[in-house]
Amino acid sequence: MRKLSILSGLALGLVIGTSIPAAKAQSNESKTVNLVGTTWRMVQNLTGSTPSGRTLYFNKNLTFEGRNSNGTNFNSGKYRVFDNNTFVTIHDGLRTANLYTFTIQNDTLHFWGNFLQSNISNSEHQMTYMPIDEIWVRANDITEENNGIKFSNDSLLSTALDKSAKAGKLIFMDCYTKWCGPCRYLASRIFPLKEVGDFYNQNFINLSFDMESPEGRLIAKKYGVRAYPTLLFLNAKGEVEHMSIGCGGAEHLLSLGKTAMDSNNNLKALQQKISKGDRSAETLTNYLSANSYASDKKSLLAEYFNNKTPEQRLTEGSWRLYRWFVDDVDNPQFKFFVKHRGEYEKKFGKKEVTDKIMSLLDANMQDSVKYISLRKVDPKLFAKHKTFAEFRMAYYKARSQKNDLNSWNKLLQKTKLYLAQDSISPYDYNDISWYVYENYKTFNDKNALQQAKAWSFKSYQLKPEEIQINDTYAHILFELGFIQEAIKLEEFALKRGQEEKSDSVNFFADELAKFKKALN
Repeated sequence: MRKLSILSGLALGLVIGTSIPAAKAQSNESKTVNLVGTTWRMVQNLTGSTPSGRTLYFNKNLTFEGRNSNGTNFNSGKYRVFDNNTFVTIHDGLRTANLYTFTIQNDTLHFWGNFLQSNISNSEHQMTYMPIDEIWVRANDITEENNGIKFSNDSLLSTALDKSAKAGKLIFMDCYTKWCGPCRYLASRIFPLKEVGDFYNQNFINLSFDMESPEGRLIAKKYGVRAYPTLLFLNAKGEVEHMSIGCGGAEHLLSLGKTAMDSNNNLKALQQKISKGDRSAETLTNYLSANSYASDKKSLLAEYFNNKTPEQRLTEGSWRLYRWFVDDVDNPQFKFFVKHRGEYEKKFGKKEVTDKIMSLLDANMQDSVKYISLRKVDPKLFAKHKTFAEFRMAYYKARSQKNDLNSWNKLLQKTKLYLAQDSISPYDYNDISWYVYENYKTFNDKNALQQAKAWSFKSYQLKPEEIQINDTYAHILFELGFIQEAIKLEEFALKRGQEEKSDSVNFFADELAKFKKALN
């Protein structure tokens, strides 16, 4: 799948009385069917405003979900099909809707209309439209029937607890929110896998609750759910046997389930060990790995490091515990770490120590006093982090105010400062280059595109075999008139994409054809 456009996360609401003209007339030869309960994969974007390779689910409950190839959400909401030609999408969160004309022929869905931007101008009483013209094919490999985890339709936890008691099985509960990208990744990519389904269906009563629903809010309060996704394993009494925060692959989920059933090593067992005085690095690491938001986390870590000798603080177990779980500069280990930094670098590597300092800066950004105090630890790293933080803030603002010239100029300024530093990832060069390519026409800023060419070339130098980097560089060169060079790069991207079965293959093929056509 191609890079996300800055519109990919916009959620829209309904505007009454807005007329959206259809871009094309429907073909009389089209055989149309109801969209309800169908799934599609994008193969061609005729406007170039969003990347191909996405999937679109028209659920039977008249909600829709648009997902990227990694399972993350790019939009969602409700839809209605008015007739065999027309449907409307009412997006979650904001103030507009989209009305589309569509045809379906030979399992190919073609729809067109206008995307209503959410930056409605109250002062000018104007609304911005973006044309939508997309080709999708029926995704026969994505159906409501799958061999993965079968989640119960129970709307109350109490009902599932009764089932748990009768079946003698633990409850596995996926605690998610609709806006959580990792939650959607689990739902679309991991839960449907056969090996995952076989294990979880055999061993657990499986539940999935939106933490922002009425029942979900009660569950979140009862079990202290603060991050998403949170995966809970409960016994028939409603007690937590095990839990995990965040997402992982199939192997992680299978391991998690096995640990949950292990009464000697699951979270409940670890809590019992701690209650009996076990303060070993291994027990605390396993305990906090399962529940990094544990209410006793701060006191346990403070107690652990207060009772350790200098030699014990420099062991691998102590370092792992500090590296992963202590971001509080008030913890007694922080001063020891700063004072003995050289010893840590010698034992665990300079990169490990540098990464820890950067994570401390990240964790304390919202507390200006603590953040500034970290400058003394390493002024150069502090300056680097501050430059990155300012770049990131400018990037977010530019994405949310995409037509604001001041935000655009500030982004370019902060980007130059950030990319002027050493050890910049090639993917950072690539991402900002693509963003400039996508948006420079809004401000007629050809100089910015020239600058993006230099950044993209740097990315290409660092990762000449990376598919998306070749594609980005190709598009920028094409835009600047270097058509032959662009064709070579896009041919490489297509060839490698075909070899690796990339979701972007159709996009690369379409773009390559466009580049070659420009030579004629």
